[in-house]
Amino acid sequence: GSKGVSVVASAEQVDTAFAQAAAVRSAGDILVEEFVVGRHLAAECFLHAGQLVLCMVTERETTGVPHMITTVHRAPALLEPAVGRRIETDIARVAEHLGLESGPLNLDLVLTADGTPYLIELGARLGGNGMPGMVLSCTGADTVAAAVDLACGREPVIRTTRDCAAGVVILHSALDGAITAIDGL
Repeated sequence: GSKGVSVVASAEQVDTAFAQAAAVRSAGDILVEEFVVGRHLAAECFLHAGQLVLCMVTERETTGVPHMITTVHRAPALLEPAVGRRIETDIARVAEHLGLESGPLNLDLVLTADGTPYLIELGARLGGNGMPGMVLSCTGADTVAAAVDLACGREPVIRTTRDCAAGVVILHSALDGAITAIDGL
């Protein structure tokens, strides 16, 4: 959820960053990561019987430093074919290493200028922010129905029936607060 995220540019900022992260953590340790410069991507995937049967990579825009909250997804990401294959291969390897056999997988990545993908985070779940709807619009694959089938002990079906573009824009504001009304729609 990007709560407590800071980008630290100097040693003087470390204590403040740790204090901000500690103030919002629910339990456990504070995670420190290297900041990777490049194109922000996401991948909505589905695994079945140890195979990656769906992998839709999106271009991702964020609010930028310091919070890096996702604001836009565009699918499909415009990637060189070799880069797309490497991303899929890397995702399949990570899933195998983690013992993920069947179900949804949601990932955020950064692609550096030299074409190296860096996995930033993953969740063995359907993506948020309307991502299952975007997958359905772009590919015809219903990942929600497949996840429900899998959870109910039924064989999940991932069938792609189209190949088109779509996007998701997440409403956001630089100001804290609550929406109290929407007028003029």
